[in-house]
Amino acid sequence: MPIPSIKLGEALARGAPHAREVALALGVACETSGFCYVTEHGISDDLLNAQFALARSAFELPSRVREQVVQTVTATAPEGGALHHVVDQASGASEVLTLYECFEGGAGPVPPWSHAQMRAYVHAMLRLSRRLMQLVALSLELPEHTFDELPGEAVSVLRMLRYPPCAGVQAHTDAQALTVLAQDHHAGLEVQMDDGQWLTVEPREGALVVHPGDALSRWTRGRYRSRAHRVRSTAEEPRLSIPFFYSPGGLVQ
Repeated sequence: MPIPSIKLGEALARGAPHAREVALALGVACETSGFCYVTEHGISDDLLNAQFALARSAFELPSRVREQVVQTVTATAPEGGALHHVVDQASGASEVLTLYECFEGGAGPVPPWSHAQMRAYVHAMLRLSRRLMQLVALSLELPEHTFDELPGEAVSVLRMLRYPPCAGVQAHTDAQALTVLAQDHHAGLEVQMDDGQWLTVEPREGALVVHPGDALSRWTRGRYRSRAHRVRSTAEEPRLSIPFFYSPGGLVQ
């Protein structure tokens, strides 16, 4: 089963004439492969490239400096915000930098990372994720604003992941409603199909990967698939990926 590609384009605007057509394509992808590529998504190449450059510079910092940055971000973040750094020795020493709500409030600049870049990227991903959830609502024949009106604050998490050569991550599903993933040019992400086979989600220039998580699967009673996926990196140099996890209505499980 090939992974479909969906062009968002004008459907990024609420009330666009062909938004329902795009929404139906998104719904079919969520029901079948569970993964899709999205293009014309409104995130500029410049912003994506700058975010990957920032991730590379962050992981290249000496560990002592990186931990100081982590502590400073968490100390200055708004309530609920934090930056975590984890080295997963069990999976081949992959590294994860996770930002929890850090750039919704007033955390100050944290050299040597660009606060302006992080804020711009997070806000762009929030806009895209909210619009995708509106299209999901249309695909379910619900009012476009259904998920916007769920009780509680939306939950968003940004991660920057670095996989050294031959490192990976075991099969798992994502807890949130929706994942929007930016990949570098190294393949490694695989999704499990109904027959148990693993399908490689090849990186595509200018495309983001979108897939439902556990929350959306529960809300649709399993109609939209939260598929198991894993990382099996065979690249000769580190692989970077930047997933953004989003759930509207933080009080809804």
